[in-house]
Amino acid sequence: MIITVDIHGIGGKWWRMKDMPTTIKVLPIKDLSVAAVIYQCDEDEEGRAVYEYEIYDQAAFDRAVIPTDGCRCDCCGQQLKYACIVEHKPTTEIYYVGRQCANKIDFLRGQSSTIENASVAMAERALCNAREKEFRRDHPEAIPALDWARTGINRCAQDIASKLRSYGLSDKQIEFLVKLHEDDKAKRASATGTCPTGKQEVTGTILNVKKVPNEYSRYGGTIDKVLVDLGNGAKVYGNGPSNEHPEKGQIVKFSASFEPSQKDNLFGFWKRPTKWTVLNAPPVVDTAATIRWNDGDDDSLKHCDAAPSVCS
Repeated sequence: MIITVDIHGIGGKWWRMKDMPTTIKVLPIKDLSVAAVIYQCDEDEEGRAVYEYEIYDQAAFDRAVIPTDGCRCDCCGQQLKYACIVEHKPTTEIYYVGRQCANKIDFLRGQSSTIENASVAMAERALCNAREKEFRRDHPEAIPALDWARTGINRCAQDIASKLRSYGLSDKQIEFLVKLHEDDKAKRASATGTCPTGKQEVTGTILNVKKVPNEYSRYGGTIDKVLVDLGNGAKVYGNGPSNEHPEKGQIVKFSASFEPSQKDNLFGFWKRPTKWTVLNAPPVVDTAATIRWNDGDDDSLKHCDAAPSVCS
């Protein structure tokens, strides 16, 4: 669209825009929309600009042709490190606006906090990417362990990988990450099965029991979250039956509906457990250590086979 119009420019100057594409300064505010905020964080080996993005309108962003030699502000012409990609909805025309100029346009001034937050987020993300790039360059032996940690199979390894991007890693942390990866590979090599699928009966050893609040009961209370080792390299996790009291170390047999984890075929979840049977003996309780009390008599301690220190 070609127009001839006088507009008020940047810094109190008047500019004569003749036979030039429409400037964003004269477009109706209601027709403008922020598609994304971009940050030129680096250059590739061929000198082309590398960007980070915070996208708010994917369709409009896809229509933008981002310059490989960097963006210039469509208000003042300055080279930009941060830029707002603004779309004129009726024509789908794309404009690039710097943060300072955005504060002088009514529509964009109201979104200054969004633009600033996006700028900070992109700068932090670019710094994290730089740390990881440096790590991959300096520690090629740890790259397989880092990529494995990113899958989320091991929460400890995943936490270490996230710390790399935020703070960097010490030599001991790198060694520990590699060890976790090696241990995982050894475990998978020795596994003789995978997590069951569908309705099945299984037998395994309880590794852990955790009581959590029962969110579905109107009367409160807790439910048992149980982790069971199936003995073939696979583990399953789910709610224990409400009429049982699972304990660590018990060998149990039960039926349930199983679903493998999407991340790890050696881990899965169960629901609706039935036929819960404990196969090993419960922990032995020393019944000899009993105390019988008489109602207030001087000789109140009638029977105690417990240790003297307990009775005194």
